[in-house]
Amino acid sequence: ARGIQFWGGQTARSNSVTVKGNQVGNPISNDVDGVYAIGIAVQGSSNILITENTVYSESYVSRAISGIELGPESLTNSFGTVTVEKNKVLKVKSNSGASYGAYGINISSGHGHVIRNNFISGVINSQRGAGGLALTSAPVGIRLSEGNNHRVLHNSVHLYGTIAPGASAVNISAAIGIAGTGQTGIWIINNILSNQISSNVNTLTYQLIFQLPYTIPNADRNVLINNNAYYLGTNPNMFLAKIGTIDPPTSNQIYDLDDFNASVTTPAANFRNYTSQIGNTSNDNASFATTNAPPFVSDSDLHIPTAYNTQLESGGANVSVLDDIDGDVRTTTPDIGADEITAPSSAPAILSGRVLSSGMRGLNGARITVMGGNLLQPRTVIVNGFGYYRFEQLEAGQTYIVSVSARGAVFADPIRVINLDTDLTGLDFYALP
Repeated sequence: ARGIQFWGGQTARSNSVTVKGNQVGNPISNDVDGVYAIGIAVQGSSNILITENTVYSESYVSRAISGIELGPESLTNSFGTVTVEKNKVLKVKSNSGASYGAYGINISSGHGHVIRNNFISGVINSQRGAGGLALTSAPVGIRLSEGNNHRVLHNSVHLYGTIAPGASAVNISAAIGIAGTGQTGIWIINNILSNQISSNVNTLTYQLIFQLPYTIPNADRNVLINNNAYYLGTNPNMFLAKIGTIDPPTSNQIYDLDDFNASVTTPAANFRNYTSQIGNTSNDNASFATTNAPPFVSDSDLHIPTAYNTQLESGGANVSVLDDIDGDVRTTTPDIGADEITAPSSAPAILSGRVLSSGMRGLNGARITVMGGNLLQPRTVIVNGFGYYRFEQLEAGQTYIVSVSARGAVFADPIRVINLDTDLTGLDFYALP
């Protein structure tokens, strides 16, 4: 059920724990093998670092599931600050016959945790049961269910897919959500928050960027929200935010994206009117909201192409995050999201990765072909016995098409279009069972 679990106790905690560089779970949807509850679960340490992991979780069981979970046993004082950075949570999918929560990163215990420079995508559930409108039964990219003074900085969150109508025709999803009315001191700054989930049209269906519990005015909560990019789909069920804890919400507890105006705090229908009253009057004055498609390379690759130059570029605030998910240095006017948009290098670039069978072993004899860019003709290599391939001397700043083929194998995603700005490792291909 759990890929990696550190189960430190409250009274005898460790001095430090690092979880780094692991692939947890199975990227292939609906495969019978994989992690089906929590990818990485940690508690009970004075210093925890979770970094550079790739996580997949998919479930048919009757319980909430998570990609990364902090404090699953709700031992409120069981650890000190946790840093969750540079991870890729690329699938958290609940297929249960009822509506159970699916959370990309879930904080259920402790205070002062730092969530920064993460990619979170593919978080979704079945919504076939009568789950209601609470965060406990919803797909949520980043869920803050307990604790104060958390820092959510420079993350890229992207929800996508289709949710069928529930038993009571109630659907809800959120790119980010705070659960407790008493949680204070939370920062949500420099994030790309995208919700593109589609569903049936129903008056009790809400696909959201935010779910926030606070009534207003409530400035003593000291919540800072700013320099974020809000990307929302266009169907009638899409809303920028749902606030409060009343279900179903009243009309003044729902905020439309069309009403968002960062330059003013009025009228009451403007989401900035709300955020300016839960911590700081300047909240959201440097955020933007749009129904344009988020500019990611793909649903599972949340990098931003170099050619993309809009409000994301240098639109962030300096919050002392020194680099991005790839280790690229951030400037004093950083970009919004986990990926700092860098100019292409003039040096040759390397492209490499693996080809894996449905059993997650190297697929010997598979062929990888790269074309496009400045190449006069395609280049092809045969992977080695462990499934690895490598192309060198590719011109950076070019767009390439990479494809895979192997005798007797069918691939989930056999053709990729990439913008190669610098060395790209880990471009992996997965054969279906």
